[in-house]
Amino acid sequence: MLKFMRVIAGLTISFGLIGCSILKVAIGTNQSWSRNYARLPGTTATAPEMIDGDYRTTGKTTFPEGASAAMGISAFSEAVIQLPEKKSIHRIVIHSDKLQQFDVMVNSNRGYITLKEVKSMTVNPIDLRVSTTTDKIKVRVRKSSDDIAATRQSTGGRRRGLRRVAATIQEIELYGFSDKSEAEPIEEAEPVEKDEMDQFFSP
Repeated sequence: MLKFMRVIAGLTISFGLIGCSILKVAIGTNQSWSRNYARLPGTTATAPEMIDGDYRTTGKTTFPEGASAAMGISAFSEAVIQLPEKKSIHRIVIHSDKLQQFDVMVNSNRGYITLKEVKSMTVNPIDLRVSTTTDKIKVRVRKSSDDIAATRQSTGGRRRGLRRVAATIQEIELYGFSDKSEAEPIEEAEPVEKDEMDQFFSP
């Protein structure tokens, strides 16, 4: 009986050590990302500079048909990326030092649905983890520092509602999980804290 108990104790310790080793491996393994889907041939964007792979170029968001910057607080500008085919997307990286509040939306059978709501952007770039399969991504801008500047200019500093204008975006990147056929090294940009934003004109 004593010998049997020693065997059980030994097996318990062994399985415990194996479990700890597996856990360490799982924790220590970094996720590998696919190539940037926004750079795939055939991909289009509201402004081509948003997907050209060059962080020095900038593109402007646009207002939906029927909307106007003059509508002020009632209008949201947007940037749309259309992929040549549906992809499983798990990571979205947005490079912009202007965005403050925005929604990330995806096209579905029911129209656009909101995937992420960012109510305060404090770093640039912003790195979002998502899980969706789609061929179209929309970034709908609720507030940017460009809006604040335009509002100040048009109202002389008096608060009369936020006047939205087209926002500036350097780059939008879309990634999935990699497989051996498409894995490539990814240089992740170092996040930079944004200066404290003036909240006086918050809608």
